[in-house]
Amino acid sequence: MSLRTVHLVFITLSTLVSFFFGVWAVMTGLSDQHALLIIGGLAAFVVGTGLILYGVAFRRKTRHMA
Repeated sequence: MSLRTVHLVFITLSTLVSFFFGVWAVMTGLSDQHALLIIGGLAAFVVGTGLILYGVAFRRKTRHMA
């Protein structure tokens, strides 16, 4: 497994964890009425979106590598 593949797998797993945390935090924040959890969940969605954009840019930049 190449370093590029490991990096892409790590980005993918980090993105999934970020979105799962975001869903959990927003759902818990809404049910318990905690504004900080809702804000943290929304921030996790922003981070997850940033990770997707980073992953796409990394894949394009390293396309020539196998």
